[in-house]
Amino acid sequence: EQGLTQLRAEGYRGAADFRLRVPTQGDAPHLGLRVGIGALALADGRQFLPRLPSAPALEAWLNAALHDGRNWRALPGQLTSGALVYAGSLRFADGPQSARLLQHYDVDQANLVFEPGWPALDAGSAQVQLVDDALDLHLSHGDLAGLQLGQGTLRGRTTPSGAYQTTAARS
Repeated sequence: EQGLTQLRAEGYRGAADFRLRVPTQGDAPHLGLRVGIGALALADGRQFLPRLPSAPALEAWLNAALHDGRNWRALPGQLTSGALVYAGSLRFADGPQSARLLQHYDVDQANLVFEPGWPALDAGSAQVQLVDDALDLHLSHGDLAGLQLGQGTLRGRTTPSGAYQTTAARS
């Protein structure tokens, strides 16, 4: 079955659709799920960040980078739009390789602390893409230590040791 559902709650808007395939025998059930998120304050957007049990280092880095010890409710910035896509097996014994999780967020006026002790990126506007445990942040502008930044890219990947490593480059 397939369906489109409009999601509304006080202060939130979104839409979701799904496709569920249940085979008659043998194969695992398969779910395709897309959730679109309308504009909202970044402080409220934390609840839309999924738990990432297959990528604990990424989840820890995101939590630290986004709020840097501040109260989540005090976060500046706006999530202008977002989408979450899950496609994969519903037989969890198949392991994480049997499913894909893709996320895309457009953010404006957000702050990000790359690493402890580094200056924070302030008032940044970016497209953020997460594919499983890989992060790509495409910055259109922001301020870093009082300097105006133009376009740049931040990539985050899990290392073989399980740590999360980020690299930044100018586009």
